[in-house]
Amino acid sequence: MATRLTTWGRSLVVAATMAAAGCASQPSIYGAKEVSVKLDSGSDFALDLINSKDPETTPGRMATEGVLMASYDCFDPSAPGLSFLLMPICAAAGAAVGGTTGAVISRNTIPPNEAVALRRATRQHGSGLVLKTQLEARIKKQGQDRGKTLVAYPGGAGVWLAVENLEWHISLGNRAAIVGDFEVVTGSDGEFAKKRFRVSSVKLPVDEWAADSGERVRAELEAFAAAVSLRLWEIIDRDVS
Repeated sequence: MATRLTTWGRSLVVAATMAAAGCASQPSIYGAKEVSVKLDSGSDFALDLINSKDPETTPGRMATEGVLMASYDCFDPSAPGLSFLLMPICAAAGAAVGGTTGAVISRNTIPPNEAVALRRATRQHGSGLVLKTQLEARIKKQGQDRGKTLVAYPGGAGVWLAVENLEWHISLGNRAAIVGDFEVVTGSDGEFAKKRFRVSSVKLPVDEWAADSGERVRAELEAFAAAVSLRLWEIIDRDVS
């Protein structure tokens, strides 16, 4: 753990240096033909339902732990050569994600019986591995459709995608929506840029989400992954601001 804290501190120093130099001022990979995409290994891609005041399960607490793990992956002492290549993008991503640590999407709650039903439906289809796999497939397919050549990270123009927060957003009337906040960092030829974006699903009553063993959760998560990937490629290609 001491090693991870030390490497996290190193990442913050690099991030501060980059910010002072203005490295994240403009998007830098528009028109790139070869692109490599890395999903942040420190992010939690699992869909969470925060339905209590437990400080151990708040999005802010989990975001802090995610940044810590991501920084350790970036500066792995067993692979100094790779760490050197990853350092600029990792530092930019760490600064971006760390800047929003503690953000909370929702603090509305639902009755315990509905929370149990929604969690059960989520476990069926909303695991981190499932969503991460769907995202990777969508990103690759949409990239190929745009004429991009996907190469091994960190080759070509680099793209780093991190999850800042991913949870059920509970609103009045016991209605819920899947809401995710993401950070994308792009880099090429020593220039880096970062952008945050949010993706939301349709908002439905909890009992509709939980019906049929969570079939609606499965369908909406597939659409959610497609929407996140589309937004990522729009940012890469400057289709939108």
